[in-house]
Amino acid sequence: MNRGFRLPIQLNPHNQSADQATRQETLVDSQFMSLRSVRSLHSSLRLYYSSDLKLTLFSKDNCGLCDKAKDVMGKVLKDNQELERKAVYTIVDIDDPANKDWWEKYCFDIPVLHIEDSTRQGSLLKIFHRLDEKDVVDKINSFK
Repeated sequence: MNRGFRLPIQLNPHNQSADQATRQETLVDSQFMSLRSVRSLHSSLRLYYSSDLKLTLFSKDNCGLCDKAKDVMGKVLKDNQELERKAVYTIVDIDDPANKDWWEKYCFDIPVLHIEDSTRQGSLLKIFHRLDEKDVVDKINSFK
């Protein structure tokens, strides 16, 4: 893995889903992206705004299960290049004061992964606590 220059990235600060104050971050290689990957980001940004599949991981710092869930999601996206291009993946830090509503909803349940097709009302699937790579992929594939 390239450990050279790394850029923290945050995408789409103008489109605040679920909660207007929700901080959205895209996870690429544990919240960072190598300079080598910057070229592909341009294409990803174009697809970002047209994607219907939304993956939202509710998490917080100092949470072992959350760290494992982030690793699982990183592997899922890395191993499924088409998914990485077509899905919008965000991480919501429920400890952020701006995300108080999410903290009240999920403070005892994190990590929680929301899988949603924004074109189909009522399509929200939730995975709580322990994320399994195969289970996540199967649930995502159920939206195709």
